[in-house]
Amino acid sequence: MAITVITARDLYGAPSAREQFDDADVFSIGGDGHLTIHTRDVGDIAIYAPGHWLSVYVEGAMTVKTEADR
Repeated sequence: MAITVITARDLYGAPSAREQFDDADVFSIGGDGHLTIHTRDVGDIAIYAPGHWLSVYVEGAMTVKTEADR
């Protein structure tokens, strides 16, 4: 499954900078706002500090788990 991270938008709100991770399996957002992209084989493959990412898009199906689900 591919996960795309939008890191910038143009004046009209359209994505103008993005990074796509084709082999990513899951992403998580920490309570402090850090975004982490994970794979089952490698582990963490990307970490974005708060304010350095705007949105995340997942290609395919996904399951949302909250902290209460853990």
